[in-house]
Amino acid sequence: MSTALYTRSRKHLLAFVLAAALPCGAIAGSNTGMATHIDSAAVAVGDSARAAVSVAIPDEYAAMTEKELDTQFDQSQYIASDRERDVYASLKGDTAKRKALFDFWNSRDANPATAANEMKAEYFKRIGYVNLNFHSGRREGWKTDRGRVYVVYGPPDDIDHHFNDTNMKPYEIWSYFSVQGGVKFIFGDRLGISDYKLMHSTHRSEIHDEEWVHMLSTQSLFR
Repeated sequence: MSTALYTRSRKHLLAFVLAAALPCGAIAGSNTGMATHIDSAAVAVGDSARAAVSVAIPDEYAAMTEKELDTQFDQSQYIASDRERDVYASLKGDTAKRKALFDFWNSRDANPATAANEMKAEYFKRIGYVNLNFHSGRREGWKTDRGRVYVVYGPPDDIDHHFNDTNMKPYEIWSYFSVQGGVKFIFGDRLGISDYKLMHSTHRSEIHDEEWVHMLSTQSLFR
């Protein structure tokens, strides 16, 4: 897949995959190990109910500094549209950003009848997990390849670790059994510094490179 096509495909994917149709407000898959997919098409679920109610901005946003608002929006980029990113980047001051961030998450609340925004809670639960487990050097976990995949698709159903394979650099294979009939993500530590990069995936909208084995071989000309 060409770089340009991959970039467009991934933007299309991220606009739709990360948000979950949450039956009865529950986080589907959060306690089962299954990936929770949040389809932004589900955003419309609560639109009619939301239109009839004037919603005040909660205290959680009122207490946030402009830096904290910027950080939260940056972390939300995996489900933000190009337009939403452009609009936020054009805003000046914490008041405008506070409203924009509230509107961003309020529009993705699949069940506005509940006090909690289940999608936001699940999203930032994942952000917290990847920051704790997948940080690399000074780079926060959500900015890494493993972090992005975890945030977008949820916890994998299986992780196959390969730390000491003969003539191979360390790599991991993440499997999601319920995504597109079953997909894999292969992350490799090419530099030997525990910075695992996405090398290959069988997901239709992710990077695809059948040469990943050669790229990770200690005998390879690619190293």
